[in-house]
Amino acid sequence: MNAFRFSIQRIIRNPVLNIAVSCVRKIRNGCKRLISEFIYSKLICKKASLPFTDLQGLASDIPLDIFYALKRNYFPSNHYYGNEDILRKYAHIPDHWKLNLTIEHGIALNNFCWVQGEIDVKGNSGVIVSSRYREKVVKQHTNKPIYNIGRLILYADSYLDDISFKELKKKWGKVLLYFPVHSTHFTTAFPDKNIAWDQINQITEFDTIVVCLYWKDILNGVAEFYKSKKCICVTAGHIFDPLFLSRLRSIIELADMTVCDEVCGSFGNSLALGKPCMVLNNSCIRKFDVESDKSEFKNIDEDVNWRKLNNLFNHPYRTLSEEQFQAVDYYYGLTKKCSPEEIRSIFMRHLRK
Repeated sequence: MNAFRFSIQRIIRNPVLNIAVSCVRKIRNGCKRLISEFIYSKLICKKASLPFTDLQGLASDIPLDIFYALKRNYFPSNHYYGNEDILRKYAHIPDHWKLNLTIEHGIALNNFCWVQGEIDVKGNSGVIVSSRYREKVVKQHTNKPIYNIGRLILYADSYLDDISFKELKKKWGKVLLYFPVHSTHFTTAFPDKNIAWDQINQITEFDTIVVCLYWKDILNGVAEFYKSKKCICVTAGHIFDPLFLSRLRSIIELADMTVCDEVCGSFGNSLALGKPCMVLNNSCIRKFDVESDKSEFKNIDEDVNWRKLNNLFNHPYRTLSEEQFQAVDYYYGLTKKCSPEEIRSIFMRHLRK
């Protein structure tokens, strides 16, 4: 028995065998990446030409294991909503530049840090955020350089060309665009749709009500309620779709006014693109499949920042007051936009060696 154990130990410690096992693993991982790249490219190409109203086509899932296996995804959250892709295109940054910088993909109005896990990864050398407030918060989590570049949607091209935009605007007329609170991969949102609809119906000076739905909620069947109310339902697509922000930009640009259930990313994006946005402050129950996701929403109703913005925007208005502008600019970064040269300079400082 001891001789057998000794033989096994010798085999395990054999350097040639260890090299062979390592090579097999690399080949296996390489094949997995190639397959994932092929599947991902096929899914994205299929979605690329679909209209906003093709809910099922744009919302169809891109599996987590496919997305996270992509070779480029050293910091996966950089590619949520196409964020890094948009900055690369804007600043003419080549694909072979590998970035050691993480991009915060969402706005939290508390001390929650979206990208804490990626900040702590060995090799990470900095963080991109979208407002002075988020710069202040992230500084509490890291000593690494932080770059405030403003709203990422300002760097995205519009999805629609001028002719398509004018045709659709003529068809829809004066548009009220509504963003219901949305679910995520591991959190399901249950807003009070009837109360929100009653509030929206009181805003009467619009030709068309357009509802922009999140991919996860479309898959959960939420669109049927709004279709029954004769609304036009649209979507910007899947979180892993690089054209997400480009579609969202065109959807918002078609609107004359936007309405959100609560203060959220779409609220900031609407204001950044010059659209008045009203907050309904609609009640919402959330079901968490992952315990850690609760951190983002912890004590959200008691959050001073949350209440301040809700109170400033809970009524219709035509133009931003100075108080509204100063508050939103601080939390959401409405006016900050870097030049292509400035973005390129940030990337060059944080290339992976």
